[in-house]
Amino acid sequence: MKQDPQTLPKGALELVVLGAGDAFGSGGRNQPAFLIHLSAWAFLLDCGATTLVALKRFGLDPGAIGAILLSHLHGDHTAGIPFLFLQYQFLTRREEPLVIAGPPGTEERIEGLWGLMYKETRDMMERRFPVQYLELEPKKWTRIGPVEVFPRQVVHHHRKVAYGYQVKAGEKVLGYSGDTEWTDELIKLADGCDLFICESYRYERNLPFHMSYKDIQAHRSAFNCKRLLLTHLHADALAHIDDIQDEVAYDGMRILL
Repeated sequence: MKQDPQTLPKGALELVVLGAGDAFGSGGRNQPAFLIHLSAWAFLLDCGATTLVALKRFGLDPGAIGAILLSHLHGDHTAGIPFLFLQYQFLTRREEPLVIAGPPGTEERIEGLWGLMYKETRDMMERRFPVQYLELEPKKWTRIGPVEVFPRQVVHHHRKVAYGYQVKAGEKVLGYSGDTEWTDELIKLADGCDLFICESYRYERNLPFHMSYKDIQAHRSAFNCKRLLLTHLHADALAHIDDIQDEVAYDGMRILL
C-alpha cells in the first residue's frame, strides 16, 4: 500500500527503492536510485537511467523531488537526470530549484550529459526549471532543504572522488555506501544509522572498487546500525541470494522509518 508523504507520522520518513541493481541490469533490476520522502519534501540518493520509468511505474510524482545526492558520477548513478530534466522542461512545471549535490565535477558532468543526450533542447530552448548545483566537501555537514548531509570519501576510482553519505532527516539518520571496495569509512558511515544502505556487488569474488558479501560478513559486527540493507548486487550475488543472511533491497521495496 502506498504511503502518502503528507500522512507520514511526525519525524518519520519513507524510503522507496526505485532501483536496487547494478550497471548491467542484473536480474532485470533497475539501476541505483532511492527515493526518500519526508512529510513535505523528498530527495533521491543517486539517479540511474531507469529512475523516471520507476517513478511512473510506482505511481510517484517526479515533481516532488527537491534534491538529488550523487555518490559518484558513473552513468548507472547519474544517467537518469537528463530524463528528469525533460520531464521538468515539458510535463511537470516546477518553481523550486532542483538541488543536485555530489563530489567535485558534478555540475560539469551533469550539464555535459544533458547536452550530449538532448543538445537541441539545452541549446535552443530556455530552461523552464531552476537547478542549483552543490559540490560537497568530505567530512563537512551541509544543509540541503530540511536535511543535513555528511559525505565521506570511499574507494571507487583511481582519479575521481566517490562519496558515501550520512543524512539526518527529521529524527532519523540514513547511511549510504555508494559504490566502494572495503574501507573503514563504512563503519563510520553506518554508525548510529536507523538504516544503512550498503553495496554488496559480488558474492565472494574480490574485485577492485567493489565489495562482496564476504566483505560484509567479515565486518558485519562493526556496523552499529539498526538496520542493514544490501543493494547493487551483480548476477553472481543474486545467484546466491538464498545464502545471504542480511536483508536485500528490491525494486519497489518500501520502508517506513
